[in-house]
Amino acid sequence: MTKSFGGENKNVVLQGFSLDIKRGEVMCLLGANGSGKTTLINVLTGLTEMDEGSGDVCINLSNGRVSLREDKKLFRSYTRLCQQNDFLFEEMTMDEHLKLICKLRGITDNESIN
Repeated sequence: MTKSFGGENKNVVLQGFSLDIKRGEVMCLLGANGSGKTTLINVLTGLTEMDEGSGDVCINLSNGRVSLREDKKLFRSYTRLCQQNDFLFEEMTMDEHLKLICKLRGITDNESIN
């Protein structure tokens, strides 16, 4: 996987990682600076592309599974990310912010947005 930082390409590697989170569970990632926590979250939420290797990220549903590699848009409709940095515009309500984030992520289904 290659990630660009200000025009400079750096290789980013996540290797041998397996994670199983059940619905309703809360997960916490702990690790030293540079250990891959942010990269992992970015991959899991589809913000960073997996461009090499054989890995995949899947969500198991009662009627099948959704693969990040096979259907990025559908996969992203099932994932949520609360950014650490402040993303708020003073003139917008929280509801407007959430709708904006959904739109930016390609989520257009009103039921999913609500």
